[in-house]
Parts: sequence; structure tokens; C-alpha cells
Amino acid sequence: MKRIYTLLALAAFALTMFAQSPDLMTYQAVLRDAENHLLTNQAVAVQISIIQGAPNSSPVYSEVHTLSTNDNGLVSLEIGDGVSGDDFSLVDWSSGPYFLKTETDPAGGSNYTITSTSQLLSVPFAKYADEAGNAFSGNYADLTGTPDNVSAFTNDAAYLSTITGSETAFNGWDKDETDDFSGNYADLTAAPTNVSAFTNDAAYLTSDLWSQNGSDLYHLGGNIGIGTSTPDYSLSIYSGTGNAISMFRNNATGSSTTDGLFYGILSNLNAYSWNYEAGPIIFGTNNTQRMIIEPAGDVGIGTTDPTATLEVQGDTKFGSNGVAFNELREVTGTTHATLDYIAFSLPAGYTETNTRVLSVEINYNGDRWAGLGLDATTYRSLTYTINGTVMTIWYPDLSLCKSRAFRVLIMQIAP
Repeated sequence: MKRIYTLLALAAFALTMFAQSPDLMTYQAVLRDAENHLLTNQAVAVQISIIQGAPNSSPVYSEVHTLSTNDNGLVSLEIGDGVSGDDFSLVDWSSGPYFLKTETDPAGGSNYTITSTSQLLSVPFAKYADEAGNAFSGNYADLTGTPDNVSAFTNDAAYLSTITGSETAFNGWDKDETDDFSGNYADLTAAPTNVSAFTNDAAYLTSDLWSQNGSDLYHLGGNIGIGTSTPDYSLSIYSGTGNAISMFRNNATGSSTTDGLFYGILSNLNAYSWNYEAGPIIFGTNNTQRMIIEPAGDVGIGTTDPTATLEVQGDTKFGSNGVAFNELREVTGTTHATLDYIAFSLPAGYTETNTRVLSVEINYNGDRWAGLGLDATTYRSLTYTINGTVMTIWYPDLSLCKSRAFRVLIMQIAP
């Protein structure tokens, strides 16, 4: 089947004008095939869309025409007279720009394979001009609903300075100023009751307690009490026999009773710093993070990402007389296959000066661990030496101690 395209020629594209203009626009187009031959006397279907604002916007009006080309391949139709579920008369031509989109099915069905979009210029807007006949002529006498003069003068504006107030137009006006409001607060009726013992709340609330700076409210002196009239700190919260709780929430946390950050003390004396959210609690000093509690429960001191229930990085000391140390570390390996000792380098930073050995063990016979001192079976010793950064483990010259796993627990003392 030959591919069809259209050569759209706007032979006539204007609003039909009668005594009272109907909502119709004439449209013509010439259809040709791929070899530029006219499609003559052939049934086609054309969908017309009026688009407002931009060529790719949604149509404000659409209709479909089923018709035939003539001997010259010409189709003629009237926009506004096709099959449509829209109302062509409701198109507001004053709110342009508008674009005309045509879609054609050369087979007369709804498979629209030929599409063209072009902007509607001034001529189609003659329909808008159809309403211009109702425009104001500019003559005051043509106005309806004009106001009545407030005096007997022909032109009030020229004589306003001579108005005395006794004119008919002022009848019914309150001209007695003796009963007008004096401007004194005491002369008001139904005035609000003061909310404190002060003579004038407004004078005290603004000058002595709270002040406003834009949308901010601030307090420069004294303590603030919630639940107490005698606060002894900058902010004191007293709840009587109940729970004293403060909550901090935002859009990310939500606003239920189990959202946000919870600080407070309960009536059973349990005190809480409680994060309901899946985030950490972070402690810091001097603008530096010092401690973190991860959502999963790992606690880190000196680290921002603990990987154990408690991870401490930096010097550690237990007790007032304890020894400060940097870390504990386990060193593992395998004893020599033929010799009665094994030598190895200590981890980086460990020397004979700052290293303390907490335990040395050999997997004796591969089925039990034997530690420092005398072996219970052979009564031979297991010991070690450290020279510089090299540690040597000495063990009984027995096959039960050779090619066996060993483990050493060492401590690095803080300088």
C-alpha cells in the first residue's frame, strides 16, 4: 500500500460572517500520495483539534469529519460542524495563542497517520471581534446604572466645596457628634477582662515580660516556669504528680506520641533521653563528636562508626590507679614445625617498652589450649620474650606443641 502524506494549503480559513456570526471556520486541504499524485474522489477521515498555549498542549476542542476528496484531491470542511463531545462556542479566543492540529486517515477510519500543526493568526479571531460591538462608546450618556447627583447642581464635582450637609441626599445621616466615641478606653462597653492582676495587661506584657521581633517572641530577663510560678532555672518544668516530658518533632519524624526525641522524667523516677526514630543519638563537645549510640545499639567513643556493642578509640583507663592504654589486640599464628620457638613481629606501634602481654596460649595437641607456665602433662614451660619489636614464644620441644595454633593477647600502654 502506498504511503500517503498531505500538502495542507489553507485556501480559506476564516470565520463565516452572517448577521449573527455562527461558530464555524472554513478549512480546506489538498491530499497527495507519496508520488505526489492527487488523491481524488477518495473517502478520508480528518480529526481537527484546537490547542491553546503551546503546540504540544492538550486540546481545548476536538472534532472528527468523514468526507471525500473531489476531482482535484481537495477536502473542504467547516470547523465547529464535526462530530464532537466538546462545545466550539466555549473556546475563549481572547486567551491565545491557539494552534490548529489536523490528523488524517486516508482510509477513512481512525488510524490517523498524517499530522500537521500550525498557529492560528489574526483572521480566526474575527469571532472574538464579533463581541466587540458591545464595547463602551466612551460617552457618559451611554452608561447604564449611573449614580444620582447628591445635589441639585448639574455638575456636582464643580460645586462640592459649597455642600452644607442639609441636602436631601444627606437625610438619615448621623450628624450628631456628641454621642461619638471619645477615644478613651474607659468609655468602651463590653471591654475584655484583664488576664492578670495588673491594671493594664498590655503595658506589662510588652515592656516587662515578652517582646516581639518580627515573627519572633523573646524574653530578656527572669526564669520561665511551666507548671510552676517560682521557676528556679531559665526553664523549669513541673508536672506535679505526673510525668515531666518534653518532645521534639519535625515533618520527617511525624507527630504521634511515638515520634521524635523524648526528654523527661516519669513519675516512677525513670529519666529518659529517648530517640523514637531510626537514627543515632550523638554527643559532642567543642564542636566535635565524642560519643555516638547507633540505632542498632552499638556505642562508640572516639569513633563515628562503631562496629561492636562498645568500641573505644583513644586512651582507656580503668580505676583511679589504673594504667591508661590505647588498645587490646590478639595476635594469632602457628608454631614452628621443627623448632621449639616461633618469632614474629609485633603489630605496628608495639614495642618492648609499651607492650604488655596478657596471655600466651598454644593449642596443645590440637585439642586444648595450654597457657603460660608449666604444661600439666609434660611439666615443661611455655614462655616468651620481646626484643625491640619482635616477640618470641618458647614451648616444649615436643611434637604436641609444633605446627600448632597459638594466640597472644597484648595491650599497648598509652605514652
